[in-house]
Amino acid sequence: MDFVEREPKACDIIKENLATTGLAERAHVYCCNVYRAISFLNKTYDIVLMDPPYSNKTIGKTITRLAGSSLIDGDSVVVITHSPHLNLEDKYPPLELIKEKRHGDSCINIYRKGGNL
Repeated sequence: MDFVEREPKACDIIKENLATTGLAERAHVYCCNVYRAISFLNKTYDIVLMDPPYSNKTIGKTITRLAGSSLIDGDSVVVITHSPHLNLEDKYPPLELIKEKRHGDSCINIYRKGGNL
């Protein structure tokens, strides 16, 4: 498990939670900008969970960069939470939207290469 978080206080909380749950040995916390992490991480992930600040209007740019990286492949699923006031695209090639769920002040979009689940 890898976590990417730019805020040092949040990184510390993630590390504390991993220690509390006994998962610290199986996880790594990268306290840096997501674009920097995309540039140096060198493995493929089965699941990518993105929970950016809801007011962040650059989420689409981040998804595009992730979609073009080697971090995901045909088996990867990308799950993004965001504001319902921010409409994400159906496609960030090669990622395609497979499901969107709106619930109150939150949206969850699920993407996969080719759009198949």
